[in-house]
Amino acid sequence: MHTGGLLVGAHMSVAGGLEHAITAAVACGFNCMQLFTHSPRVWEAVLANGEECEHFRMLRRAHRIRFVSVHAPYLPNLATPDDKLWERSLATIRRDVKVSEAIGADVYVMHPGSRKGSSVKEAVRRVGEALKQLCEGGVPKVQLVLETTSGGGTMLGGRLEELAEIITIAEGSVPGLRCGVCIDTAHVFAAGWDVRRATGVASLMEGLRGTVGVNRLRMVHANDSMHGHGTGRDQHAHIGIGKIGLEGFRELMKVALLRRVPWILETPKDDEGADVRNRMALERVYHSTRRHVR
Repeated sequence: MHTGGLLVGAHMSVAGGLEHAITAAVACGFNCMQLFTHSPRVWEAVLANGEECEHFRMLRRAHRIRFVSVHAPYLPNLATPDDKLWERSLATIRRDVKVSEAIGADVYVMHPGSRKGSSVKEAVRRVGEALKQLCEGGVPKVQLVLETTSGGGTMLGGRLEELAEIITIAEGSVPGLRCGVCIDTAHVFAAGWDVRRATGVASLMEGLRGTVGVNRLRMVHANDSMHGHGTGRDQHAHIGIGKIGLEGFRELMKVALLRRVPWILETPKDDEGADVRNRMALERVYHSTRRHVR
């Protein structure tokens, strides 16, 4: 393991089985990881059985993987005004959450979704209601986490206030529910926070403090951006190669809170060495900023 003090991982493929994601993460020197439980581009899939889930848990313990995130698949949209799509989305995520519990994942992270033709207020209400229904029968053992988005088009989550409103609706109806938040570096950059500058990072942290609360931050999706600040466009780039650049990651890594949560890479996998190069880039930034933490 070469990760030092940084909690770092990447989104790993489960092609060939869940255990493949663990062995691939270990081979890259990660102490954290993220995965889909099945192909993210299909509604119906053969879910992992009890034996596979227990084997995953055993491998995680053996290799000391400190944090596991399961990402929701691409097709579900909990913000949609289409009742049939909403019901199908909820059913798919409910099944996915069950598998996430079975493998012992720490968090289940999802985008709020797209409101399509509805108002922001109505879309927020529908996502909050979906989170409430995911808790029927009891609060899941895996923490439900909402991810910031680029905010382009009709997408929810480009404003922290929207995430806060969703959480308020869900938690207000479910005793014991405690939702979390994931910051995606490329998404917040595209949504308007210029994290290349200390003032932009300060604005982001103040925004967190004044909406969802910094104590809800569970993880960072570590991505550089192919597109510029405030464009609303979501396309990931290798760490230090995109429009955020290494300077932006240095500013982010100077924040004590951000240094303590897991950083999960969702950068391009152009070749077999891409994940390791991106890990090493984050580690260099982490160690170079240790004397400048604020």
